Amino acid sequence: GTLLFNERGGQVSKLVNGKKVVIADIADVYAVGEGGLTGLALDAKFAENRYLYTCFNAQTASGLDVRLVRWKLSEDTASLTDRKDIVVGIPSNRSGRHSGCRVRSDAQGDLWVGTGDAAVASNPQSPSNLGGKILHVTRDGMPAGGNLPAPFDPRIFSYGHRNVQGLVLFSEPQDDIYGYSVEHGSDRDDEINLLKSGNFGWSPRVTY
Repeated sequence: GTLLFNERGGQVSKLVNGKKVVIADIADVYAVGEGGLTGLALDAKFAENRYLYTCFNAQTASGLDVRLVRWKLSEDTASLTDRKDIVVGIPSNRSGRHSGCRVRSDAQGDLWVGTGDAAVASNPQSPSNLGGKILHVTRDGMPAGGNLPAPFDPRIFSYGHRNVQGLVLFSEPQDDIYGYSVEHGSDRDDEINLLKSGNFGWSPRVTY
């Protein structure tokens, strides 16, 4: 019955008796504009492995990116430990623009990660860039099954997205459809898409 939640500035907290209790304040979160700590999910087997995932814009010694990080939530739910950065190098914009990231764990424990294109027109259609994509990876950040073939990065499930900010998964796939994704347009043309493999059309020819 404990509610866990994240805040864009970098905090992961729980709600206890109506009061916020901070579990972690992630030091390298870069929270500007649309960027920050924007994704949080528990592993499907959380009761067994205590895994919790965060997705956020990070300012590191090597630069700025968006990354997926796996943690363990302590048995007393008081802290996050055993940090492991399992997907790094997702593009981020210094202004935070189009730097969203959403993560969900499916029944098998694989992870679905929606990313933004960092407002770089070429990213969504690039087979090697992780921006403007939906990724499908294992608990360790390795490629999961059913992703796009070469020349695509083997972690990419679908491409041509603008800024994916919502994911919902079915309990099991239906005709190779795994759920729904949601992304925002500029001042119109928000999209709700089927979560399936392919090209969702956002490209350099579309105005920002």
